[in-house]
Amino acid sequence: LESIFIELDLLVTPKNRRFPKQKLDKLKLSEAVDLMKGNVIILGQPGAGKTTSIKKIFIDSILKEKELYQNFGSTILIRLKKLNKNYRSQKNILKEEILNLFGLDIQLGSDLFDMEKPNIYKTIFFEFIESTNSLFILDGFDEIPDYKTKRSIIEELEEFSIKSNNTRFILTSRSADFESFISNITNTNVFEINELRDDQILEFCTKWFSSENEGKEVYDGILNSPFADISLRPLNLAHLCALYERDSKIPDNPYDVYKKIVHLLLEDWSNQQGVVRTSNYSKFYTTKKEKFLSNLSYELTVHNDQSYFTRRTLEKIYLKINSQFSLPPENAFDVINEIESHTGLVIKSSFDTFEFSHKSLQEYLTANHLNNLPYLLKDKNILRKIPNECAIWIALSGDSNFVLYHIIKSLSDYNNSYEVMNPLISRLNL
Repeated sequence: LESIFIELDLLVTPKNRRFPKQKLDKLKLSEAVDLMKGNVIILGQPGAGKTTSIKKIFIDSILKEKELYQNFGSTILIRLKKLNKNYRSQKNILKEEILNLFGLDIQLGSDLFDMEKPNIYKTIFFEFIESTNSLFILDGFDEIPDYKTKRSIIEELEEFSIKSNNTRFILTSRSADFESFISNITNTNVFEINELRDDQILEFCTKWFSSENEGKEVYDGILNSPFADISLRPLNLAHLCALYERDSKIPDNPYDVYKKIVHLLLEDWSNQQGVVRTSNYSKFYTTKKEKFLSNLSYELTVHNDQSYFTRRTLEKIYLKINSQFSLPPENAFDVINEIESHTGLVIKSSFDTFEFSHKSLQEYLTANHLNNLPYLLKDKNILRKIPNECAIWIALSGDSNFVLYHIIKSLSDYNNSYEVMNPLISRLNL
């Protein structure tokens, strides 16, 4: 891990808790841990580096690399996706799991009144836990499969925060999953992993290829490509490095990269982690989510004229397209929240603002919608707004020459057609 680890930056205020112009204060991961006087929650989008960061913290704590870790008697890692349903009490899931790891159980005598047992159980548990001085690393809150268990874990974490002085926990979760449950837990700091800086991308590439020259070559190739913005997450960057490692070059066709990244975020990554993310909406599976996102992206691009959108804009567009996907009209924000937590393609970037996580992926999804339409879009007022999307549409099409001819013909009577054709041709060259 040490040979490839890149220390990430954490936002002191998660994006969806800040206001649009609020300053982004940052800490390094190690600084946040050093300052840990209470508990810590680390949020992040899919592929942001949560699990890798937590592995680093776990290794450092076992090796007692920092003075802070020397205060803990033991470090216990719990993969929350492995929680099962064979617990005696829904209110003590985390407590029972911890006791199981210590090889213990709490059995209360039959002579006690039933109303007394919950408090006695908790008293015994917390007296034992305090005696261990443990650091609990709880990885993957978003990977807990059902709502009821998530709610129970949140309530137990609140108990931990109030009743524990010697023990601490560090929790990781996808941003949307955690924020949909609660805004704050007592005595707990909430951070969110920030996107990679250019120097971190270079460091990542250099470590991946174990060569400064080759790492710099890949770094330059990625930053000069149309999909530079998708390299801002470690998972996507690793995918691009793997493609280079296989082909010895940055892919010639960036649209294949877009498609692979979209599919990676929609489905493959969760599958690789052994996590089944069940939709709350009937038959809203991966393929339909991609079509929904493509339609949403198209509407936002051609009618909103902005890369971000407010709740009001989202609701308006959602009500325009929801029936095509058999989605309930009253659930606009629940659907977007599910897409954010499952894929990270759409994120809540501030208090009342949503956006696609990467501009190039929004362009790809818009082009994908154009390519899937049962007709060729002819509206020159729309076509002139989207030269980059048109270039991707041409590349995705089964008959690229015909689509290019159609676009040129549709814009033939537009006085300033060069404003569209110049960036379109330039993008095709890429």
